Amino acid sequence: MNATRRLSVMVFILVGLSLVLIGCQDSFITSGFRSLVISKAQYTATMETLGDLYKSGVIGDEEKAKAVKYGTMYMEAHNQAVAALADYAILETDETKDKYLRMASLVSTRLMSLLEFSEKYLQ
Repeated sequence: MNATRRLSVMVFILVGLSLVLIGCQDSFITSGFRSLVISKAQYTATMETLGDLYKSGVIGDEEKAKAVKYGTMYMEAHNQAVAALADYAILETDETKDKYLRMASLVSTRLMSLLEFSEKYLQ
């Protein structure tokens, strides 16, 4: 397993572990926001790298469009998860907690889609 793939897997595991840690009520909100920060850092690093590859001609317009599509899908999920967690921080209901957990799962799925797409260009 190359270094890029190893890093991607480690970040995915960290996001997953962060989601597990949010089971504790007193740290749910803090852990939730940490999970989102970690996933956003991986997104940012991946998109910046893909941007550099595009500028250097390694990937073309078609690949750039796909990267933007995956990145947009991730950011939409991320922003919804942030809003859901903010709602939970205010209301602290089971409904708002469940909504955040659903959105956090979608964030993780969308991040993995972006990482899987970018993997072939980062080797």
